[in-house]
Amino acid sequence: MRVRIAILAKAPVPGQVKTRLGRKVGDRAAAGLYTRMLRDVAAMVQGAAGGPVTLWHTPVRHPLLTGLARHHGFDLASQPRGPLGARLRAIARESLRDSEAVLMVGGDCIGLGPAHIRAARRCLAEGLEAVFAPAPDGGYTLVGLTRRVPRLFQGIDWGTPAVMGQTLAAGRRGKVRLGLIAPANDLDDWADLRRWRREAGSEVIWRRQPRGGYDAAARATLGAGGGNRTRTLLREPDFESGASTSSATPARSAEYNRPE
Repeated sequence: MRVRIAILAKAPVPGQVKTRLGRKVGDRAAAGLYTRMLRDVAAMVQGAAGGPVTLWHTPVRHPLLTGLARHHGFDLASQPRGPLGARLRAIARESLRDSEAVLMVGGDCIGLGPAHIRAARRCLAEGLEAVFAPAPDGGYTLVGLTRRVPRLFQGIDWGTPAVMGQTLAAGRRGKVRLGLIAPANDLDDWADLRRWRREAGSEVIWRRQPRGGYDAAARATLGAGGGNRTRTLLREPDFESGASTSSATPARSAEYNRPE
């Protein structure tokens, strides 16, 4: 089965990406964190894809995204305009033009590993029409399709804990053959960052706001030439190179639940 993977990515511009996290750690630090997440996700996908990959960017073309696509051999495309549901529908439609299935993942979905990609491919190859990796916050970090199913992306309260439940209900109403694989985290807020720090061994996290704020602490850490992990987590984005500077989080088992 020819499966195309679509990575949805944002340009890592301070103040325009991970804004919820930025309110806690500072816009520059949040953009640096997103850069690391996106590099890790891209490296994971390259190793697990077994087929074509498209990096879908928004809102504009960015040197980091161009470098990642070039480094990993990905196609590069601009995300359609509109809310998330409309963009997912359009990306699925475009991806299925030349492939039998599509897997769509977010650039911040750090909990996904090769086992999730393999499990999703297996689900679709065995006859399911849609497969999801749920996220602990009530959304999902991966969706796979073998055909266009617009109803899965319509009438959804995006960004709320109701997303996964509403999506599954829409699928049941439409008699879509769907299944779930193991959950996987993304990273949106302070609690997610703390969990990532525990799982990935990241050394940069502040227990209380440093003097001068989080952005000032990031600048001081970088300027002082801290340890390798510190520099990886909060380094200035290398906009010309797509090479990953850190190891991806180890994959967990991704056994899926077969529908009855």
